[in-house]
Amino acid sequence: MTGILYIKKILEKILTRLTSIGTVVTTYMPNTLSANDKTWYTICEAELSAGVWMITCYLRWSGNVTGTRVGHIASVDTGSYWNYSVAPNSNDTCQIEFTSIKTLNEDTTFYLRAYQNSGSTLTMGAGSSTDGTVNGFRAVKIK
Repeated sequence: MTGILYIKKILEKILTRLTSIGTVVTTYMPNTLSANDKTWYTICEAELSAGVWMITCYLRWSGNVTGTRVGHIASVDTGSYWNYSVAPNSNDTCQIEFTSIKTLNEDTTFYLRAYQNSGSTLTMGAGSSTDGTVNGFRAVKIK
């Protein structure tokens, strides 16, 4: 009987994994944020199940021509999976968007973090991004 229960558990796990392909997880910062100079902020977080995920991050700051804006997605609040940075070339609103595909062997919580070093406080969440998501990330399970 133990062997049958073991096989049943394996089949249930396979079925769960197959039916979860196409799952979409979206998380975002609910309010605007006054982002101080040279300070890291955790914008939002979400738990993703084991599998292969395409994760797209969106960050937006009010205009300022100095310094750099950095987006950082991490599997722990202080560890990095990948970073993206840009130096704005005008006083227009600065938006960065970056995508990566990650293979997860177990359920993992991801944190979207942001940083800027413009020399002044910038507002995050100003305006709307190209898909309507402001300061957040969208993950799609692809395998």
